[in-house]
Amino acid sequence: MIVKRSRWEKEESVLLKVAEIYCKIWEEPPWNEYFWTTDRVIQDLHKELMKPNAVLLYALEKEERITGFTWGYEASISDLSDISGAFYSQWKKIVEKKRIFYIDELGVDRKYRQCGYGLGLTQELLKKITSLNIDYATLRTDIKAVSARNLYKKTGFQEINITDAEHSDRTYWLKEL
Repeated sequence: MIVKRSRWEKEESVLLKVAEIYCKIWEEPPWNEYFWTTDRVIQDLHKELMKPNAVLLYALEKEERITGFTWGYEASISDLSDISGAFYSQWKKIVEKKRIFYIDELGVDRKYRQCGYGLGLTQELLKKITSLNIDYATLRTDIKAVSARNLYKKTGFQEINITDAEHSDRTYWLKEL
C-alpha cells in the first residue's frame, strides 16, 4: 500500500476515483446513504478542501488503483458545534481554545478492508495533522461501524460524550496530539 497526499487542484482524476469509491461505501450499512453522486461528492470535496489546513490522502494498491481515502481540515469550536449540532459550550468544555482538526471522512473499498488500508491512511493523516501543530483530532462514526470504531481505538481516539444531533447513532471521538 502506498499513501499519497492529493494535490487536488491538479488531480481531478483522483477526485473522481475517490468520489466513485465514496458513493459505493456510503450505500453500504450502516450508512445506507443512496443519495450520493460522484458530481455531488466532487463538489463537496472542493468545498471541504478549501478550508484551513485541509488534507486529502488516498491509498494505492501497488501504485495503480485507488483503494481508499481520508480527508479533513482544521475546525473551530463553532464549526464543530455546527457539524454535530451540539452546544458550543459542550465542545468548548472538551477542547478549550486549542486547535482542532476534524477528520471528515475515511473510506476503504470493500475489497481492501481488513488489509491495513484504513489504519495506514489514519496513521499518515495523524502525522500530517501533528506537523501542523494541531492539539486535537476529532471525528464521528456510527455506533454500528464496529471496524471503524476498533480502528479509532487502536490509533488512540476515545469516544466522547457527544452524539450527532441529526444522526443519533453517530458519536464523536477525540485524540489529543
